[in-house]
This record gives sequence, C-alpha cells and structure tokens, in this order.
Amino acid sequence: MGFAWAFAILWNLISIPSSVLAVRAALSEGNRAALIALLFPAVGIGLLAWAARATLRRRRYGTSVLELETLPAAIGHALEGTVRTPAELRPAEGFRVVLSCIRRVRTGSGRNRSTSESILWQEERRVPAGGLGVPIAFALPSDAVPADPGRGDERTLWRLELSAEVPGVDYVSRFEVPVFRTAASALPRTEAEQAVAAAGAVRSDYRQPPGSRIVASRTRRGTEVYFPAARNPGAAAGLTAFTLIWLGATWATIAFGAPLLFPIVFGAFGLLLLFLVLDQWLGVARVTADQTGVTAAKGWIVPRGERTVRAARSAEVKTKIGSQAGRTVYYDLVIVTAAGKRVTLAGGIADKREAEWLAATVLSAIRAS
Repeated sequence: MGFAWAFAILWNLISIPSSVLAVRAALSEGNRAALIALLFPAVGIGLLAWAARATLRRRRYGTSVLELETLPAAIGHALEGTVRTPAELRPAEGFRVVLSCIRRVRTGSGRNRSTSESILWQEERRVPAGGLGVPIAFALPSDAVPADPGRGDERTLWRLELSAEVPGVDYVSRFEVPVFRTAASALPRTEAEQAVAAAGAVRSDYRQPPGSRIVASRTRRGTEVYFPAARNPGAAAGLTAFTLIWLGATWATIAFGAPLLFPIVFGAFGLLLLFLVLDQWLGVARVTADQTGVTAAKGWIVPRGERTVRAARSAEVKTKIGSQAGRTVYYDLVIVTAAGKRVTLAGGIADKREAEWLAATVLSAIRAS
C-alpha cells in the first residue's frame, strides 16, 4: 500500500506539470497532436485508483497470518500450513493459492536503482472456502532452487500468495516463506508427502480449462495439438496497450525535437514491442506426434516450416516456463531426445496443469505400441 501511494504521487508530480506545459506550448503553435501527452496524467489517475484500492483492501482485511507445519520447508518434500484470515471469507470460487520460486535482481544505484523478478518455478492450487483457515500444501521438486537468505543485489526467494474474488475489494495476501535444502532433502518423502504430490499431479480424467482454445485431436498423421492465434487475449491486450503508450512516447520525442538518440532508441524498442504484439495476436503452432517422433510448425495465421524431431521411446516431453507477464507465467512444450537435445515445440500455455496434460498427451503418442 505504501509503495502504491509513493509511486502514484511521484508519477503525478512529474507527469501532470510537464504534460500541461508541453500541451500548452504545443497548442500555442497549433500542434493539436501534442494532446497525446495527456496519456501520462491519465496513467497517473489509474495509479491513484490502484493505491486507493490497496488502502481499501488493507482496511477491510487487515493482516493475515501463515502458520507453517513445516519450518523450514525442505527441498524435495512439502510445504504445509494454514493461512488465518482476519475475517470469515467464503468466496464462491474458493481461494487461488500460488507458490513461486523467484529470482530477484537489483540493478543501478541511488535514484536509478531498479528491481526485476523472474519466476523460476510456480505451482497453483484452488482451495475451497471454509472458515477462518485456508489449508496450504505443496510438494517441492527435488531440483528446486533454495531460498537465499542474503540481502545482496541478487537473491532467490519463495513467495506464497492467496487471492479470492469477493464482493467489493478482492482478498489478497502474500508471504515470503522459508524453503531450504536441508539434511531431510536427501531422505525419501513420507506417505503424507507422497499424497500431497499425488494431489498435484494431472488426473487421468483431466479436462482442459473452459476458456482454453488449444485443441488436441487424433488425425491420420497421429496425435495433433493445435495452438490457435490470440489464445491469451488478456496478455495480448495488455501488451497492446503498453505498446500504444510506448509508440505515443516515441512520437512525442520526435514532435518536441528531442535529441536524435531518443527517437532511435525508443523507435527500435517500439518495433520490437510491435513484433511481440503481432505474435500474440497472430501466432499459431501445430504439434503432431506418433511413434517415429514429433513434427512442429509455427507461423502467423497459418503454421509453416515444419520441423521434425526423431524421438525414440526413451524421449521425454516436458514443460518449462517460457515467458512471464507480471506474476503470470506461460509455459513451453519441450521435447528432450535420448541424446539430450532439447527442442521447443510450442509455447504460450497459460495453465500449468494443461501444459503438463499436453506434454503427457504428446509423450503417450510417441510411446504408443
């Protein structure tokens, strides 16, 4: 909440006076296109709304408490506990619980200091509502990166986040949790921990999310998975909006006679953003698998340039984090041949369970008798 207010106030203190002066000067010269500079105060209003929403959430929900049964949680075992909410919440869709392993990097110094976070691993659960306690249980992979307790410019941390859609302001709480590699990491999982891991595995009766547009089917060529265009419209729309603002800023550097370096740098990055936007809206892929291997084709609107990977029954089909937008990650489908060669087949899968199910579907086609 404090960060939201600080950032919103700083943005508005800078953007409002400078935008008003720029527009006034431009209009005096008859350049009405300079009104595009008003986009920056508009963003400032959105930031103020964000800060106000954070304040309302704080006043309504106060502080939640995480009670851990595993302290610390050991790599290769499980993280279990209960989140105590300050009020009894019964969201219709339950609680969305996300555990993430994050690499945080700080760069620069002083006022130019910035922080970026990349998600190394993430798991999600949907927990039904029930009283003041929300049970938490996650199986931790044996190859996960442990938390780094240091406070340097680079560190790894584990974050647990709960959210729920309720009338008014939605509930959100976040915790940094202790996940380390301990002596217990070398020991096998207990029966209870194996049950936690089994609960997170893809079920044999798995059904794709209702909003998914990815289609898996059987054809004469084998098992086919088709990844249509605009399969993640929310991410595409967000990137499009950001690109339009960026291109507007690029135009402003030209209209107001900024040094040549600024339009060149802004324009080059704007072209990259434009390419990514087109890929989000138009990019398609098709993956076909049978006993001989996997064929993948990618393109815009129509899949082109098929690439075939010959794979024996010992090959593996896995998922990995391919891209990230905020706290949302998108998964790639990857085949690993017996020789250790890794080839990315397709990407942009928003749901981890769906990505794992697709990987299992392609692998089953390869290993079919």
